[in-house]
Amino acid sequence: MLSAKARNGGSRIAMCQDMYREHPSALFMPLAGLLIAAAVLTALWLRVEVVQPETLTWACLADARPLWCGPRQLLLEAFNLGIFGGLALIVSVAALLVTHPLGRKLALAGLVLSIFAFALYNAGAAAPAAVFASLRLMRARG
Repeated sequence: MLSAKARNGGSRIAMCQDMYREHPSALFMPLAGLLIAAAVLTALWLRVEVVQPETLTWACLADARPLWCGPRQLLLEAFNLGIFGGLALIVSVAALLVTHPLGRKLALAGLVLSIFAFALYNAGAAAPAAVFASLRLMRARG
């Protein structure tokens, strides 16, 4: 027969296991916040230092183009075509439909992509994507 102390210890373990089942990663939201902050800083840096400077545009129009003009042009085409916003919307809608815990990770990816889309002029698709991703992240389970 177990003592009262052993029974209490056992119930605490069971309670912790129940909490773990409900919240498998206590670090998910803090790490998500760090990832979102990094996404904001990276997207704003890309916008201010890579997309907007006129000197870079003139350098890429010259006959002797620098090697970084190719990746810069791909980035410009991606935001001109709305790829970041569209991708953010697709991932965020998928996150709403997935009931598995993978849905939270998809929602985080959708939120990060929508941040890139906002910073790179794709706000039309990024706005609903951010709302959908936020709704999925705030869902209690899964």
